Amino acid sequence: MLKKADLDEVVDGVLNSYGQILFVDKPRYSRWLLLVTMFFPFSGISGLYAVLVSHGCARLLGFDRQLISSGFLGYNALMTGIVLGGYFNLNAALIVILTLASLLTLFITLWFRKVLYDKNLPFLSLPFLAAVWTMLLSVRGYKSLALSDAGIYTYNELAYWGGLGLVRWYEWLQQLHIPGFWDVFFRSMGAIFFQYNLLAGVIITLVLLWHSRIATVYAFLGFLTGYYFFRFVDGNFNELHYSYIGFNFILTSIALGSFFLVPGFWALLVSFLAVPMTAILISAFTGLFYSAQLPLYSLPFNLVVLMMIVVLRQRWQASGPQLVVDQQGQPEKNLYSFQSRAVRFKHLYWLPIQLPFFGRWRVSQGHSGDITHQGAFAWALDFDVVDKHSKTYKGEGFECSDYYCYDKPVLAPAAGWVVQLIDEIPDNDIGQSNLEHNWGNTLVIKHLEGLYSKLSHLKAGSFSVKLGDFVQTGEVVARCGSSGRSPEPHLHFQMQATAFIDAPTLWYPIAQFLKIADQKTELLHFTIPQEREVVSRIETVAIARDAFGWQPGQTITVMAENKLGEIEQFVWNAGIDMANTRYLYCEQSQSTLWYIASDTNMMCTTFRGDTTSALHAFFIACQHLLLADLPDQWRNDEPELPQLHPGAWLWLQDLLAPFFRFLHTGYTSNSRVTEVGVAGPQAMEILFEAWIRLSLKKQEAKPYSSLEASKGFRFSQISGKINIVSAANGLPLLREISFEKHPKWCVLQFI
Repeated sequence: MLKKADLDEVVDGVLNSYGQILFVDKPRYSRWLLLVTMFFPFSGISGLYAVLVSHGCARLLGFDRQLISSGFLGYNALMTGIVLGGYFNLNAALIVILTLASLLTLFITLWFRKVLYDKNLPFLSLPFLAAVWTMLLSVRGYKSLALSDAGIYTYNELAYWGGLGLVRWYEWLQQLHIPGFWDVFFRSMGAIFFQYNLLAGVIITLVLLWHSRIATVYAFLGFLTGYYFFRFVDGNFNELHYSYIGFNFILTSIALGSFFLVPGFWALLVSFLAVPMTAILISAFTGLFYSAQLPLYSLPFNLVVLMMIVVLRQRWQASGPQLVVDQQGQPEKNLYSFQSRAVRFKHLYWLPIQLPFFGRWRVSQGHSGDITHQGAFAWALDFDVVDKHSKTYKGEGFECSDYYCYDKPVLAPAAGWVVQLIDEIPDNDIGQSNLEHNWGNTLVIKHLEGLYSKLSHLKAGSFSVKLGDFVQTGEVVARCGSSGRSPEPHLHFQMQATAFIDAPTLWYPIAQFLKIADQKTELLHFTIPQEREVVSRIETVAIARDAFGWQPGQTITVMAENKLGEIEQFVWNAGIDMANTRYLYCEQSQSTLWYIASDTNMMCTTFRGDTTSALHAFFIACQHLLLADLPDQWRNDEPELPQLHPGAWLWLQDLLAPFFRFLHTGYTSNSRVTEVGVAGPQAMEILFEAWIRLSLKKQEAKPYSSLEASKGFRFSQISGKINIVSAANGLPLLREISFEKHPKWCVLQFI
């Protein structure tokens, strides 16, 4: 017996097959597209039958159920069924032919999927073209099939299905005086689903607008470009009116301008160039296919889109048009995600390198320093420790032990393997240098292939690691000394591309650190400390780090209170995906949140699912948290625009988003320890706020001293507090998130 879940899966698979033709991925929109195909009922029923046959076969053969449900294996069979149902009258022979054609289209789809997906290319409607042309050529000799006259005797067909009322309604529609351009545009939209009438085109346009404002803009601009290209070259307009083949312009522009490329001026330029190419192919192939008595259908669209994708993927640098890497099924999502990631994750390709010491140290010699940091060794840093009088030592300074940095712990700047270790050179007397062993006692750590760090002038006998050991970020590896070319104690630190002791330096930023000046601190990210600056490593609060340290397979139970005072319980499952990214999944809301949890930061990166769910509230609250006790430092970020509920304004922004933004997002958080016990911090709170700002200019990020970041902004903000407590007495680490302002939720309590 078919279960409800299975039935829902079948329905979603059918509806998604209709949506895939128009790059629409939501079943609620696709219901209208199914309805449009029923304007000529037998043709529409034939298409529906073809989808069911292809999906049924795919399920019987054991193909991925999610792939079937997405509609990827059915939309080509759908088009084949609609065409054959429109060509021939219903009889037993046609049912057999439809069945075989559906299976043939499925197998060709799977073949194209294997061949093209291995090259990271879409198969578009190539399977449909291959299957329908094959069937149209083969059935010419089948006398049991009779050509349909529904397209010729339209009034008879309408009277048969809807009586005189439907005929009169159709006559009224045909008598509407619509300018020629718009008439051809809407009929071309209808032709995407093989419906060559005005109403079908209007409905399809409205469905597309409902799904994506950006795609609708590109559909119009693509057709406009192709239409006036024909006018400019004085082309044969019969080619546009014949089966309204201009739908190739529309699909080409949608595909390149808003689906496979990130929407914007570059994508618009690509579609502007691609549409005339499509027009040229229409003119070139029309006569050729006419001689074979075959319709051209969507061949020009397929060839041009594939050609442009192949061309763009051969670039050495991805400048100009940006291909969509993480396809989210909607142009707006692709664009806002790209814009947000360009700001939020611009440093993610750097392996985070931290300062290799505890406490406050001074940059005694920076990049291109006058003493020794020249030429191949220009991108090195020397550190020492100074007092409030900028002195590096206490007393007379005649002994190494007089210097503040001497014998201080030296830390691994990032996780890696110890690949070089020298531990046999004594410290120099103050003012002396060992030029024979320039680097003194040295440690080289391999972090990645082609990325090493070197720590030099270390104290002999102070090493706590040995050659071949794996060290963690922040692990004590040795102590600061004065060996080698070191007239007084200091720490030499550099990044390099090879493991050799004498390897040249490599420019590489420090992930995050504090700069201290005039009793004020400034939080800096992925930059280079400058000479004479006093800097400090960011120290993680263990209870905050552990609060977000969920392991794959772990479940988190959350009691959520909404604005009505109702309590709901959710279970979130922690996992890690094939890209090695951590995620939380809520089965009740069928939502997924991806995040990055490091020693010093918790950062929610992507959310897909129900934006009214408790998991989404967590996503907004934890956009970017600094897991350190820094009450005077505010972490700024920019969430994706649709995640902050901008309401009706979002539709207007969607229309203009490829060209300029007038809605901007903001987020800030601040963390502080609120209770300290014998073993260290016992409780911590993190304040957060997210907002939308109406402005033609992007606001520069700046530190905030209080939760007044969005005061005076047009849109209400989301704000609140995260409470983290010690694991003592069986209490959870992450206790609760309380919202001062949120459209739906008051408290998320973690049990």
